[in-house]
Amino acid sequence: MTYDQWKTTDPRDYEPEEPEEVSELEAVYNTLHEVMDTANHNAQIAAARIKELEVALNEALDYFTDRYDVRDGANGEQLPNEEMRIGQMLDEALHGIRF
Repeated sequence: MTYDQWKTTDPRDYEPEEPEEVSELEAVYNTLHEVMDTANHNAQIAAARIKELEVALNEALDYFTDRYDVRDGANGEQLPNEEMRIGQMLDEALHGIRF
């Protein structure tokens, strides 16, 4: 339909064209695209949560590091106190085991 025909046509007489059916290939492509978007979104959320957890664990490690001390064991040997043990676990979780 040309513009001139459209201008002179009563809109009530106009019948919209039926939308074309989506081919099977397009449907699969659209589904894959949605899955990829969802996966990317989930990966971004997971990365943000990991960063938040790292910050929280670093703050906890700083807290426990300030309270490191040793205590005497049963045989007179020195043992790490509770804060030192927790701090070492946090350090291993954040940075891996260092040799």
